[in-house]
Amino acid sequence: MHLIFKGYHIIYILLSLCIFCCCNQKSVDTIAKRHIDVFLDGYQKPEPLFLSSIIDSVTTVCLDFPDSVPLGCFDSFKFINHRFYLLDRKRNGIYIFDESGDFVRLFLKVGHAKDEYISIEGYDVNPFTNEISIYDVSTRKMKRYDSEDHLVSESKMEDVVRDFVVLPSGNYLFYTPDKMKGNRRGLWKTDSSCHFKEQLVEIPNDYFCEAIYPNYFRRVNDTTIGIMDGENLDRIYHVTDNGIELACQIHVDRKVPKWIRKQKLIDFELYKDKIYMKMCYMETADLLMFFVTDTETIIWVFCNKNTGEVWQGQPSDIVDDVSFKVATNDNDFLLGCTMTEEGNMKIPIFTTAKK
Repeated sequence: MHLIFKGYHIIYILLSLCIFCCCNQKSVDTIAKRHIDVFLDGYQKPEPLFLSSIIDSVTTVCLDFPDSVPLGCFDSFKFINHRFYLLDRKRNGIYIFDESGDFVRLFLKVGHAKDEYISIEGYDVNPFTNEISIYDVSTRKMKRYDSEDHLVSESKMEDVVRDFVVLPSGNYLFYTPDKMKGNRRGLWKTDSSCHFKEQLVEIPNDYFCEAIYPNYFRRVNDTTIGIMDGENLDRIYHVTDNGIELACQIHVDRKVPKWIRKQKLIDFELYKDKIYMKMCYMETADLLMFFVTDTETIIWVFCNKNTGEVWQGQPSDIVDDVSFKVATNDNDFLLGCTMTEEGNMKIPIFTTAKK
């Protein structure tokens, strides 16, 4: 009896340890809030989609650049907390305009002093503090500036990152899809000093077939960050300061062969009948959109998040009756950009429909 009791005691301890480990494991709930089937191979021509049916209104804001600081080489822009931020690669600075298009200032701190940077690889803005975080690729430092452009902090980056975003708390999210020796991969969170906190999404070491894009993160709202990962899992995640959830599971009717997934360099044109990519992910409070392509066929997907209705089709199935040109999103808005002959910029702002 003593031996039997001791055996049960050992089993009890092992089970307790197992439960403890499972409860403390940092993982994402694999039950998705939404599922979307995409038919790349099984495409069937749908009824035409009039973009006016998903866009509630369109307004245009003209950004008027002062003669003293003309735009050099526009790279990307963001609309955060009622302000426009435009990165100029030539000047190595960030233009800031208010929501009416009036020029506020040029964020420009190029140099070798402690409060300066050499080159902006990426940037983001905290919507609650208006602090600007820039990644100086030349020094591999993350530098954070307050609303008056004073340096608040700087942190040395140990990993190569493809994209980052700042959370309301000041913590950062980083994403790197490609595999590099000694470098973190996938999605992870750090504190405001870029000290590692937790790995949120991992990418298997034997998975190499991953395309590289300029941006991955999207602000669904001021507190929620959306990110669409690669073709390994085909998922869209929502991340807040409080955690991460699987917001959408995408099911493409084409399975990439394992032998392709394990190749480091892929000729997408050569294997276009076996692979696919997901691109142009945008998400507001009411609308989710992206497209799937094999470099030959493009399938656009629009999902009404309020009703769950999904439309998908090729570009020829879309009726653009709102001059739809989109470059980024913020909360209820999708935003595009066009240059005028005078060298200024027009920003069409598309408000997504609620129903």
